Parts: sequence; structure tokens; C-alpha cells
Amino acid sequence: MQEQRERSEAARLSKTEFAQRMAKDVDARRRGGPNLQAKYLALAEQLPEEIVAECKEKVIEVWGKVEEELARRRRDETAAKETADFAELRRRMKRRFAEEREASSFLPAKQPAAENEEQSSEKGQEIAPTLVPVSPREALLLNPRAPYDNAQKLITEYHWHTGQRVRTLQHYQRDFWKWDGTHWVQVDDDTARSDVWKQLDCADKIVSGGKRERFEPKPDHVNGTMDALRGATSLPKSTLMPGWFGPAS
Repeated sequence: MQEQRERSEAARLSKTEFAQRMAKDVDARRRGGPNLQAKYLALAEQLPEEIVAECKEKVIEVWGKVEEELARRRRDETAAKETADFAELRRRMKRRFAEEREASSFLPAKQPAAENEEQSSEKGQEIAPTLVPVSPREALLLNPRAPYDNAQKLITEYHWHTGQRVRTLQHYQRDFWKWDGTHWVQVDDDTARSDVWKQLDCADKIVSGGKRERFEPKPDHVNGTMDALRGATSLPKSTLMPGWFGPAS
């Protein structure tokens, strides 16, 4: 009955009245309502014959535009969600890496002058930064297609001494070196890969629709992240070990 009544009313509508009625449902669509294009195409068939074709074209145009608008809004919202968790990280990394020389503990200028054994033992706690293991408060949000960005986030969360502003992982002459709290130790490739597997497995990613899910790493992700870590932490061969391997002796 309601459908018949609407059809009967449509037969008496002018173009302006038809457009005004449709505009209300278009606004409702923008607020989350249903897509009623099919309904208005059917109603347009009931309009006076001389305006049917024009009104049907208008229905397709108006509803097409609103759907494009909604699709663009969804894409923007998804992009915003994907980047929101990176904002704080970027601010922290900007502070930490703004001055490259100050951000590295591997520069000779940052090491104390040689002292006798008694003085070194007395000041040992001041010379050697104590490693504070960092675990993310919540799962990291990583991008499967951006291994270098992921490597930088892993460094920030797992390989950074906040108090001393020291990166606690370096790659030197084809090997990883990690600060263990008192000195630098060499890390074999299998151990480094195992750490990356675990760290990626604890992370999240954004999937279609803006939903957050487990990263679920695959070998390609680990290989890409390992290469990125080497690039991000690499020291030139000209850097002498006494310049970064603790106080001179």
C-alpha cells in the first residue's frame, strides 16, 4: 500500500519537488543511511513522461557523487588510522635523531679519556650506560610494505637507551653488535633473525577497512627487515673499535 501511495504521489511531482524529496535521503545517506538510488530510479519512472529521462539522469548523477564522497571519506579515515600510531613515534625519533653525532654512542668524541684501573672501577657506572630493555606497551603498528620504516620502529622500541640517547644495536663489518648492559657483544645471524621473527610476530598491521590485525610475518618480511636493520645501524669500516667499544684502556 505504501509503495502504491508513493507511486501515486510521484506521478504528481514536479522536478523541483522530486529533487527536494531525494535530497533528504541523500543527506541521510551521508550520515550513514541506506543507498536509495534504486528506489528513486523506480519513482522517476512514475513521474510525468516529459521529465522522466531528465530525473533518472539526475538520480544516477546525485547518488553516484554521494557514493564517491563516502568512498573518499572511508579511504581518508583508513589512512588516518594507519598513520595515527606513527605520529608519536615520529616526534620521538625527531628528538632522538635530530643531531646525528649526539645520537650515537659510537663516536670517539663521546668516550672518556683513558684512566688508571682504580679510577675506571670507581667511575664505571657513570661511563657505561646500563641497558634498559624496552618492551612495547602495546603491539607496534607496522607496514608489511615498508621494511625500513619497520626497522626504525623496532630500533626505537627494542634497541634504544632513552636516558643515554644511545642506540643499543649496531652493524659493524658484517656483524650485529648489541649492548648487554656493560659492554658490546657480537650477535650471530641466527640469533638476530630469531629476534626479528619474534618482534614482528608481536606486531600488528592495518588491513582493509581500517581493522587492526596481527602482523603474521613471513620469510620475506624477516629478510626485508634484516636488510633494513643492517642499513639503519651500519657503521663504516673506518670506525675503529676503541672509538665505540667502551672506554679506552
